[in-house]
Amino acid sequence: MKILKRIGAGFLGAVMVGAAINIAVRLGSEPGTPGECPSTGTTTTTMTGESASLASGSKYIYLKDELNEEVSVITKDNLPTILADGTFTDDDGTTYDYEQVIDIGDDAVFQFDKSDNDLDDPALHIELPSSVGASTYIYRLRVDFDKAVNFTATASKGEKITLFGNEYTIGSSTDSTYIQLLGGAKEVPLDTVGETITGTFEGKNYEITLIGVTSTPKATIKVTYNGVTETETIAEGSTKEVAGLDIYAKTINYYGLESNPGNAVIQLGADEIWLSDGNEVQKGSSKEDVDGTYVKLTGGTTATTSLTIAVSAADNDYDHLLAGESFTDPVFGTVKVTLADIPNAPTLSEDKGEDTNTDRKKIEISRASDDALQVKFEDKNGNTKTIEFADGPTQNNVELEDDDDHDIKVVEGATLQEDDYTILNSGDYQHFIQITKISCTDDDEANDDVHLKDLFTGTTYRVDDKDLGDDGDTTTVTIKGQTYTIEADGNACANGVKIYSSDYGTTDNSDYVSVYPYIETVAGKDFRVAFTEDVALPSFTITDGLTATSKYNIVLPTGTVTTSIRDADSGAGTVKEEVTLTYSGSSVVLDTNDENADLQVGTVVYTFTADSNVTDGTATITVSIDTDQTVDNDAGEGDAGILFVEDEDAQDSNNKNAVIIPMAGDNSQYTDVDYSNIKFTGNAYENKVFDDTKYQGSIDAFGTYVQIDKSDSHQDFAVLTYPTSQMYADVFVSEIASEVSTTGGTGTTTYEQVVPVVDNIARLDTDPEVEKAKTEKNLILIGSPAVNRLTAAALDVDYPTYGYQWTKDANLSAKVPIPGEGNAIIKLVEDAFTTGKVALIVAGWSAEDTQAACTALQQYKKGEYGTYNLTEEEVTVGETTVKLID
Repeated sequence: MKILKRIGAGFLGAVMVGAAINIAVRLGSEPGTPGECPSTGTTTTTMTGESASLASGSKYIYLKDELNEEVSVITKDNLPTILADGTFTDDDGTTYDYEQVIDIGDDAVFQFDKSDNDLDDPALHIELPSSVGASTYIYRLRVDFDKAVNFTATASKGEKITLFGNEYTIGSSTDSTYIQLLGGAKEVPLDTVGETITGTFEGKNYEITLIGVTSTPKATIKVTYNGVTETETIAEGSTKEVAGLDIYAKTINYYGLESNPGNAVIQLGADEIWLSDGNEVQKGSSKEDVDGTYVKLTGGTTATTSLTIAVSAADNDYDHLLAGESFTDPVFGTVKVTLADIPNAPTLSEDKGEDTNTDRKKIEISRASDDALQVKFEDKNGNTKTIEFADGPTQNNVELEDDDDHDIKVVEGATLQEDDYTILNSGDYQHFIQITKISCTDDDEANDDVHLKDLFTGTTYRVDDKDLGDDGDTTTVTIKGQTYTIEADGNACANGVKIYSSDYGTTDNSDYVSVYPYIETVAGKDFRVAFTEDVALPSFTITDGLTATSKYNIVLPTGTVTTSIRDADSGAGTVKEEVTLTYSGSSVVLDTNDENADLQVGTVVYTFTADSNVTDGTATITVSIDTDQTVDNDAGEGDAGILFVEDEDAQDSNNKNAVIIPMAGDNSQYTDVDYSNIKFTGNAYENKVFDDTKYQGSIDAFGTYVQIDKSDSHQDFAVLTYPTSQMYADVFVSEIASEVSTTGGTGTTTYEQVVPVVDNIARLDTDPEVEKAKTEKNLILIGSPAVNRLTAAALDVDYPTYGYQWTKDANLSAKVPIPGEGNAIIKLVEDAFTTGKVALIVAGWSAEDTQAACTALQQYKKGEYGTYNLTEEEVTVGETTVKLID
């Protein structure tokens, strides 16, 4: 139906005559003008035409990967035209079959920096090599012949060969040093001497006259191009620049007759390429070097078995590709390398490097007070909370507590006082809990109360009227189906209470002890946020002569450590405790007072330290995040910090890497983010300073990005952002005409832009503006010829014409095909009031029927939206039948 094709952009800006609010709303939301916008989040990126992705299945190019990480060769399977197999046939009829491929080099790298200061701010990009050689290149164009070709032979000169999508002639100047390739962009026949041909080339007018031809053969040609006139003589098979236009003499015929001296065929914009082994490609009759290229002729020009051209950036001013940019082949001009998109990447502001990509998750560390910091983040259920967590400096230490000195305890089962905090992460749910009430007496009555508030959900769990009067008394509370034990610490809860689930314990005989319990931040994924500082584990005890005995397992955010103890003293009557900690086959032993031992658990290195009691039968082990993240048994991080654990990193063997952000005091009253000691545990990460040097940014292969803000004169802050799926570079090798098509994700998405309707497009048929509009715009006419003058005029009937008239008059019925009550029409009238403009009539027998037709037009079906299919001959709206008439 023509009606459907006209709806939408075709009626944007149309004047609606009559009551048309519903239709105006629909058409005002229709896409029209094409536009582009940044796209974020998970993406699907393709390129039109012949193209090859440098990803392989689900394996992509990640940060610090080389371009050939997954795909090293592009073949005719990917670019069937440009890399088509070919046959070169010399004048003797000998054929030489050849294959064409593109080798991807390992010198272009996906990275985050300023590209040798070409950029004001660090950015994600593909860094291209600016030097070139036999083994140094972005890519290498390669032609392999099935047998050696002597391009210097007379039989080869003048013959055609197609290379990388372009046809060339082996030039007569081919010799032991050079292969000369001659080609052209536009062919012009000059049929007779004295004939002048005019036309345009590359947007400029030309005038070419064949002055004469000789038997050598040569042609003298006069050229006027872009206002310049020159005359030159060109030998057949040669190229000359004439009036600024490269001209290749393809064919010259000399007849020597007065009536017909001869003719010529020339090519405009002729492409002349010179290939010499071990040198740059050269172009044009003056043999100008093509920077960033390197030629290798295996077998030389006389017995060529392989021809390769390595290609790099021309110089270090243009040696990078930002998202959406392409590198075009400088030799043949038929292929390009495009960094189409960087899905899931941060979108960084100028100068400061703030991530403005709202599809990414955020963990923001900011000022709570001079001596305290707070963190704001979202849990996996979409709840967002700001938590004060780092307070100091106390003797230069930053404690894990709020600004009012209420502790955040990060060993499940640790003693909690009123207003202290802890994290419970047993089962499928995690809860950041504050103890809002502890009221206990030692009268052995059931009148003791403990209240727990989940800060993310705001839910308070009340445990009232229980007996917690004696030390060790217990009761339970159920949260989200998980049962937790509440234990009194001291008579009348004098020291506070302990809270732990059946999964974890509080003594060395427990099965598991939870340390740095975490909050999950993305549903269905495995991202974790934990609060850290140096904390003491439940004490180990040992008796004389005890052999190695397994104790509790330490559950950390990145893995579980097993422990065992034994008496390491061989003499009777004394005890020397030895604690062994093991993870994934690696073990460390603590048997000396104040000894440190580093153990990597998952991707994070933890420091375990024995206290001074290790030799007297008991030992308390403290655990902390290792400061430098190397296994060197140095001291751990004593200050409060944030540990963020990512989901699996495909670039790093699916390890779950982490970002460690410690806090620090500044020897006065201020607490800062200790930016100099932020650690990324992954193999690939980069840290750079922005143009405004008070800001710096670090990013790893997963796409986790940390912006450091040092703009405050006293305190330093940080914002961590991360994607829910891993960041990667979407790189393509394609034909030159291909274009990027992106669905979702960071990059540029082409779309049809919704154009806001800001004009007064609804008019009455009596408005003076309508008289002008009907000759300049498409019209939508609402109402029958009984109520709308323009409807009557468009249908070629008198105004007003009523239903009783057109139903009784056959001539009127043909013009107004509304047979009676319960009927309406949507009718398209071409050239209604002027040529090229249409009127769309929406009219019914009654006002209710007209409203039904308006509803059909407003709610027409397009894609997955809408109700009424306007490709049919009629639709039913309520009690009204709406006929569609082209």
